[in-house]
Amino acid sequence: MKKVLFGVGIAIVFILATSFFFFKNSHVLSSELNVYNWEDYFGENTIADFEKEFGVKVNLYTYKDEEVLLGENLGKYDLVVASDVIIGDMINSGLIEKIDKSNIPNLKYIDAKCVKEKFKDYAVPYFWGTTGLAINTKYISEDTDSWDVLWDYRNKGKIAVLNNPDEVIGMTARYIGLPLVPQTISQIKDIEKFALLQKPLLVGYMSIEEIQDLLISEELWAVHTYDGAARQAMIENKNIKYIIPREGGSEWVDNFVIIRNSPNQYTAEVFINYILRPEVSSSIAEYQISYSCNKDAMELLGEDFLEKISGPSLRFLEYFSDYEEKKEITELKAELWEKLIK
Repeated sequence: MKKVLFGVGIAIVFILATSFFFFKNSHVLSSELNVYNWEDYFGENTIADFEKEFGVKVNLYTYKDEEVLLGENLGKYDLVVASDVIIGDMINSGLIEKIDKSNIPNLKYIDAKCVKEKFKDYAVPYFWGTTGLAINTKYISEDTDSWDVLWDYRNKGKIAVLNNPDEVIGMTARYIGLPLVPQTISQIKDIEKFALLQKPLLVGYMSIEEIQDLLISEELWAVHTYDGAARQAMIENKNIKYIIPREGGSEWVDNFVIIRNSPNQYTAEVFINYILRPEVSSSIAEYQISYSCNKDAMELLGEDFLEKISGPSLRFLEYFSDYEEKKEITELKAELWEKLIK
């Protein structure tokens, strides 16, 4: 009898396991999809149009700073937008699933420039951009080409940097002639000296939205920011100019990733495939005034749009994800960031 009961128990466990696997991976749309993205990082009608076509309710949650992605429980979400800066950490921490690319035929439209080989099984490129310097030429010389303005005492109380440790530490590193991702303890110490020198000059370490609003209102004169946010501000205030400083800035790719054990993985992949339709991606790019990773979408937008978003030379840029960061360096960066924001 015990053998029979044991056999029945094994069968039940097998059935439950395979049922979950089938449910999770079956080609049946779920009734809802939970998406976590930067604030205002789709088009005006992107979500509504998807819901209407597929009959899926999209619950959209937003964040202001990417660091929260590594510090909170992501299990309540299915699909997340994250940059290549942190995807390596997400993979190593077991936070995200491999993507079933057979459900995303529109991957054929992705520009190879945006694909990071080491992430390609886990991430689908969305947008790419740069992090540089935005200035108001009414108060800062139009000829400015250096991060130096963010360390200039004459600009005290009129400057701000992003609330992002990788970007702030990376920007400081480039300013003093070091790699975007520091490689030694000595380099971290040098970066710390300059970051602490800058701290009393700043209005603060701010979200994109805060920086953009204060730049437009001219409460800030020089800021460390993303190219898309700078272009949005330039529409509102013609005195604003975006620069890649001669010391160098960073380049990044935002990607879709699927959270591990999401019960709605197939629906998430259908959503990604929808976003990758050239006409959908082009409408988002036009709204964002930014570079889509969808090459066919960019072709749809034409030369006028490309001219509108064209900016400074990209020759001084590096990707964070092109570096391997040692655990010791990661810990020291975290300690430095705590000193800066306290």
